[in-house]
Amino acid sequence: MRSRFSTVIFDFDYTLADSSQGVAECINFALSELGLPLVPAQAAHRTIGLHLDEAFIQLTGERDAAA
Repeated sequence: MRSRFSTVIFDFDYTLADSSQGVAECINFALSELGLPLVPAQAAHRTIGLHLDEAFIQLTGERDAAA
């Protein structure tokens, strides 16, 4: 029997799994590569859903990674 649906779309994060710990680890890796202090996981979690530049400013207080 052929399905009447050809595509299934679903929201993965917070629906099927919680990737917030991985997000925090990635943020801290990036910060360490930039020579910036690491942040607590909770601080990183609060930036989930923000644009990258907004998250960077919130976590570091810097408006430019070169600053």
